[in-house]
Amino acid sequence: MHHSLFALPLLLTSSLVAAHGGVIGYTIDGKKYSTAQVGTGNDRLKATPHGAQNMQRTWNGLGPVRSSTAATIACNAPGTPAKFTADAKAGSAITAHWNPWPHNGGPLSVWMVECPGDCASFSSPHTASWFKIHEEGLEGTQKLIKAANSLTVKIPASLKPGNYLIRHELINLARPPAEFYPECAQLKITGGGTKSPDASHRTTFASAYKMSLPQFTQSYESWKGKAYKLPGPPVWTG
Repeated sequence: MHHSLFALPLLLTSSLVAAHGGVIGYTIDGKKYSTAQVGTGNDRLKATPHGAQNMQRTWNGLGPVRSSTAATIACNAPGTPAKFTADAKAGSAITAHWNPWPHNGGPLSVWMVECPGDCASFSSPHTASWFKIHEEGLEGTQKLIKAANSLTVKIPASLKPGNYLIRHELINLARPPAEFYPECAQLKITGGGTKSPDASHRTTFASAYKMSLPQFTQSYESWKGKAYKLPGPPVWTG
């Protein structure tokens, strides 16, 4: 059976729901890009098979990253670079599409970082200094579910051209400690932008995401009615 990329592109099973998931496709200014199939056996997301238009770094498991100091905190496991890098103009709208997400409690965020040359040869994003371009607080995943498991953000219009990783992250707070679900894709930014974020808008995840912070040790339910701020620098808008 053929499964359309964005028309519920998976076979849901009880084990898959329990295993969560991640980003299974992207749309940039109306153009769709596929991702590789993810998982094994019944826990397999039926996205478009890996091909020339796959801009996403590989993630093999449907479960979370559980440590902010693990190399996989940046781009999941194994995080193998893609052979393809998608073009996107500064100011473009990029939509990430997830499999149906089972948890409605936790923040989501979108990050970027420059690749030192070709993104396909960038092997250490976990040590890089990332900047954030979008953030949703405690109700972030709830908003995602209501938006048909998709999120659209704009790449800052003033961002200077170059090769970048874009990283989408969901954090599940249903059962602390926090569970991280990051995925990365490779972009070549074009346009007339001239700006880059300064140090006040950058961080490594090991530095910002201390697992002892209450934002990661307390449950979604315990945060209701309180101000929740995702650790890390402010959003960079350009």
